[in-house]
Amino acid sequence: STIPGAEQQKAEVKNATTYVGLKHDAKWNERWNSSTGVFGSITDFTNAAIRNYEERAEYTGGLRHETSFTFGQARAGKAVIGTEIQFFDSDVVVSGNDGGQKTNQVFTNDKLGAAQYLFFVQGEYAIQRKWFFTLGSSFNFLRYTNKNFLTGNESRRSLANEVSPRLSVLRRINQDHSVYVNVSRGFSPPTFAEALPSTGVYNTNLNAERGVSNEAGARGKLFKAVEYDVALYDFRLKDAIVIQRAADGAEFFVNAGSTIQQGIEATLRWRKTFNTAIIKSAVVWGALTLNDYDFDEYEQDGNNFSGNPVTGVAPTIVASGLDVFFAKGIYVNVTSNYTDRIPLNDAADEYADAYFLLGARAGYIQEVRKVRLEVFGGVDNATDAVYSLGNDLNAVGRRYYNAAAPRNYFAGVRLGLINRP
Repeated sequence: STIPGAEQQKAEVKNATTYVGLKHDAKWNERWNSSTGVFGSITDFTNAAIRNYEERAEYTGGLRHETSFTFGQARAGKAVIGTEIQFFDSDVVVSGNDGGQKTNQVFTNDKLGAAQYLFFVQGEYAIQRKWFFTLGSSFNFLRYTNKNFLTGNESRRSLANEVSPRLSVLRRINQDHSVYVNVSRGFSPPTFAEALPSTGVYNTNLNAERGVSNEAGARGKLFKAVEYDVALYDFRLKDAIVIQRAADGAEFFVNAGSTIQQGIEATLRWRKTFNTAIIKSAVVWGALTLNDYDFDEYEQDGNNFSGNPVTGVAPTIVASGLDVFFAKGIYVNVTSNYTDRIPLNDAADEYADAYFLLGARAGYIQEVRKVRLEVFGGVDNATDAVYSLGNDLNAVGRRYYNAAAPRNYFAGVRLGLINRP
């Protein structure tokens, strides 16, 4: 009762991002190809939160280049080598929040920077177009910098070089069916939002997550019209990054030991071409996700959460849809989503209720010379379901829930250039 609520503090998030990129592909001859791209973005981010008012100005930039060489009879093999460089710079100012207005009290004033260097190699080889082998690896270097203008302190941190290998084997049984196995190792460094959360304290002890993934699956076509894709996976994650909340509602992040993440992902898609005067084609699809995510070893502040379900993960998600394309350039999409109940804290003693969503979109597409015009509109949450989205996990005072939008509508216009002779 001593902490103001989101409505009283007029909590909101505003984000405006501009992206720009340029890519050049070159085919030097029948065997050598290269691709080079540069990219960048500028973000203006404002978050009026319950306990403070955060402003971020973020700038990113990078370059990526890869060269590929095909070899062997019928070009059965391919080798790829490349590099990627990314830079990140952000000015972060966190002030007090008084009913949605920034106060003169400044809690933090930081300048964050990051540089990541990535080198990767990959080899592919096919045997009689039945066996397909892929072996690759990447080598990563990441460095963080932080300058606090309030204290004058500066810090630098370099994460250890990471090697991320991957092996994939695919067996094509016939033209319609194939099976595959993937084994990979990877890592995920903490983001700046995790290293410098809303507590305003820069966490130099937060480590990267590391994991090993094993996956097997099958994909293909049944009855010439039904496409299927099934994947089973086992993912072991160490130093998992999980969210915690302080007594005043501020969030921070810790490495939570290890997790075991196992699951099944399956999709079915039926396609039919009609070529009639009314309907051109129709697609009916469905997707099932089963998640069995548990903390393997996790102790925090004297509490042992080992064996509990991973916070914020729904055990079952079912999505489906219908897409109909008419002959006059009109289309209709209908989608549904069922999400199972979600554990809201590490103790797993409170869950968000399951919910079902229904949405629809209709549009008209017309091509005139080299210009493509699309006009569309639709509805989200058509049944006006009451549910929580973007739950505040491990929230103090059990303030987990954020009311999602009720029934709402959208409309838009899209123009594009058609790249054809």
